[in-house]
Amino acid sequence: MICDIKNLRCLLTRVINFCVVGVSILFLVALADIRVVGQGAPILVPPTPVPTLPSADQELLASESAVARIQRDNKVRVGILYNAPPYGELNARGVVSGFDADIANSMKDAWGVEIEFLQVTRNVDSTVRMLQNGTVDLVMSALINQHDVDSRVEFSQTYFIDRQAIMVRVDDPVTTLAEMAGRNIGVVVATPAEAALMRWLQRTGISANVQSFLTLDRAYVALAVGTIDGLIDTEAQLRRISVSQVDSFKVLEEAIEFESHAMAIRRQDTGMRDMINRTLQYLTSTGRMNEIKQVHFPGSAYDVIRPWRNLGDQAPTPAQYSPTLTYPAQYVIPRLQVERVLRVAGLFGITADDTEAPESQRRLDTLNRAIIDELARRWGVTVTYVPDSATNAVELVANGQADIAVGITPDWNMVGQMDFSGYYLVRGDRLMAKVRGETEGFIGLRGGRIVATDINDPEAVTRMRDAADGNVEPFQTRESDFALAILEELNADVAFGDILQLIPHIEQYPDLLQITDEWYSQNVIVMAVPRNDLDFRLLVDYSLQELARDGTLAGLLQPVMLPKDVPVFEMWSGANEFMGFPLTTTPG
Repeated sequence: MICDIKNLRCLLTRVINFCVVGVSILFLVALADIRVVGQGAPILVPPTPVPTLPSADQELLASESAVARIQRDNKVRVGILYNAPPYGELNARGVVSGFDADIANSMKDAWGVEIEFLQVTRNVDSTVRMLQNGTVDLVMSALINQHDVDSRVEFSQTYFIDRQAIMVRVDDPVTTLAEMAGRNIGVVVATPAEAALMRWLQRTGISANVQSFLTLDRAYVALAVGTIDGLIDTEAQLRRISVSQVDSFKVLEEAIEFESHAMAIRRQDTGMRDMINRTLQYLTSTGRMNEIKQVHFPGSAYDVIRPWRNLGDQAPTPAQYSPTLTYPAQYVIPRLQVERVLRVAGLFGITADDTEAPESQRRLDTLNRAIIDELARRWGVTVTYVPDSATNAVELVANGQADIAVGITPDWNMVGQMDFSGYYLVRGDRLMAKVRGETEGFIGLRGGRIVATDINDPEAVTRMRDAADGNVEPFQTRESDFALAILEELNADVAFGDILQLIPHIEQYPDLLQITDEWYSQNVIVMAVPRNDLDFRLLVDYSLQELARDGTLAGLLQPVMLPKDVPVFEMWSGANEFMGFPLTTTPG
């Protein structure tokens, strides 16, 4: 009897494997209710419930950081989805696995603690309650970074960006989202994909015939047999569900909406947030994040997180973070609502008749002033600039003399004094050479070639030699004379400096000079805001994202970044107003 059962199990396993490999369209139609390969979860795990609207429960300030619980118990409790591959699933062995699980396990190894995975769902109310009552210390992927969720939890840095995308049959000639107008589009009911689709239709004014399905499997079958023309879900899910018929479908390059994956924690838990962020950056710097990505999302190198200055080469541990929490004595938004004046630090204060000021500083000042003025216009407030405050901007924000500082390179040595907004500029060291010359990088310069560097930057020569890793000689001059040294005086073969120092020269001599492709250093530029003033930081983040969304930011960046270098900025979905301040108005 036992032998017969084993033989029967073996036979059934072979039949199932054969069916998965040899799946066809007719077979999919006949078995529309059976989950396709890659979508399965252990049968004891219930499906993720339909998400509900957040309740209006009152936000409670934590009396202690989640770090305190981790220190006491020597354990981190991670809320994770059990049936959402490739992010998280309970596999057949009863082990939680996936992209999120691998990151969480790497974090607990860095912290030197144990880990406990607890199942959460996409039900916002229940998952937020688990954070608030301490059942879990952090949540991964179940709560996506969106405006309506931001009012109830706080998020770490984004560690992965997926996208809501549309999949069509491979023989469909469509290549853009606009071409889906008037066609049949399928989506699973009451999911983030459905919400993203509705926002896209409203935002673009495109009309389409939306068909709702109870499961992704049924929607996939409908696409396969031609009942619908396109299927919307995350790119990860679309590629996973079609893995057995990869040559039959294609995913359009254009995104319906981007989806930011970050770790949710209790609001204003600065200790937990800082420990998570520093650990994510540490795992990025060691290459561990790239290793995890290649397992679950093979392809290009991991580039979502950019480590800050002074990260260090040691993993952070819970013992380094305070278990107690400190809250601001005064919040910025209530004061702005009354006084309508934004106090700004960080400008060099260069005047129009100051001919000696470096052009790089002048352009940075112009950019920062333009962005702040645009934010102020949209918020309906006036601006007061603290004069000549580029060198002590962080201190002015920390002591309450300024509400915000611009032009800041994030640095772990500053953490604890203030917080950083999302970045709005990328800068760093590049190489400028003659057009149609032989130089495309430092490799072609080895052997005593001369490199112009900024005489007013004491670290420029050191950075140049580190980047060159070979025999090159510095020629120190002012950044304004880089082109002259190369083209006329012939004192240098190339110039090495910050991209802001080089762009004016290629603008002046577009047919003679070029900037080579490689970055030898790269830093993001952010704004500094008061420590643990979460709502004001969110207002700044949301508003910067709106500047990127409507094209204003790209226009302002033209004098300081090459067009090909402007990144795709992260954008969260949500309302166009926050705490009484409009986020979107017609660009001025």
